[in-house]
Amino acid sequence: MGNEIKTRNVGNDNLWKHLGDIGAENVSILKEAFEKEIRKTRLNILIVGGTGVGKSTTIKALFKHCNPEKEMDISIKSGGSPVTMEVKEYKVSDNITIYDSPGLGDGQKDEEHKRKIQNILTAEDDNGDALIDLALILIDASAERDLGSVYETIKVVDQVLKTEDRQERILIALNKCDKAGSHPEAKFDYEKAEPNNFLKLVLGKKVAEIQYRILETTGLKTEPIYYSAGFYDEKENKHYPSYNIDKLFYYIQKGLPPRKVAVLNQSATEGVYKGEYGSKNESSFWGSIAEVIKDVASAVVPMLVPKVVSGVIGFIGNLAGKIFLKH
Repeated sequence: MGNEIKTRNVGNDNLWKHLGDIGAENVSILKEAFEKEIRKTRLNILIVGGTGVGKSTTIKALFKHCNPEKEMDISIKSGGSPVTMEVKEYKVSDNITIYDSPGLGDGQKDEEHKRKIQNILTAEDDNGDALIDLALILIDASAERDLGSVYETIKVVDQVLKTEDRQERILIALNKCDKAGSHPEAKFDYEKAEPNNFLKLVLGKKVAEIQYRILETTGLKTEPIYYSAGFYDEKENKHYPSYNIDKLFYYIQKGLPPRKVAVLNQSATEGVYKGEYGSKNESSFWGSIAEVIKDVASAVVPMLVPKVVSGVIGFIGNLAGKIFLKH
């Protein structure tokens, strides 16, 4: 993408210059209120999955400047009292935190892991809202074993999130799709970073089976997706890029409110803006910016909302044209 896309941040000066018609003082007031709204916004994602499913590589593929090797135990509030849990916390930025919890399937520790998942999903932030915005449940697409423990994990998460928006707060994703096919014709082209048609059929069937089992087990309608977070081959001393990470990112932000979509995009890697869903992610970001500015304008400069909206739409429309030409 070109230089226009590199300005993907909420402090884009070109955006505020485009609102010059409302007067410099009003622009300053609006910008300050907007930045304050973004600064106070927090996004918390819970990633649930067994050892070796690729949680760390997934985090690295989605977020820049993030080192999942740096981890620590955390204390969160549940029902008003502190609860210390062995859940790993990754600070992606001042606004974004990733919580990593093991899935079920470890026999003796299953009840303990279940309590951890339940505790963090029922935890509240300082405002009394749900701490976790999204529960991302990862499945190893290459695993041939029975996925009963995975369905049990999904069931636990679903039972805790018995809210109207639970469909938007649970995302099922299959990592390591490059290793999913045992059939000799199911191959993944690592140079092009994409599966061949036969492997796509295998993956499509696997997704359909998982989707059906989840619906049968929990009554939850899901749209599982498959992807590869990429990996580093020590023998070849070569890094293989991710595949479908743009689609994973799209589904992560799909159910989030605009201000959290804006925050999410601040720390995203460039990989999420490439591929089939790249332009959709770009559009979602700028659409979220427009919505947040509109809401802020309604509070601080209500009489100027029509002009503000017109200016923002004009800026985004111009930018969208450049994005389209780049694809």
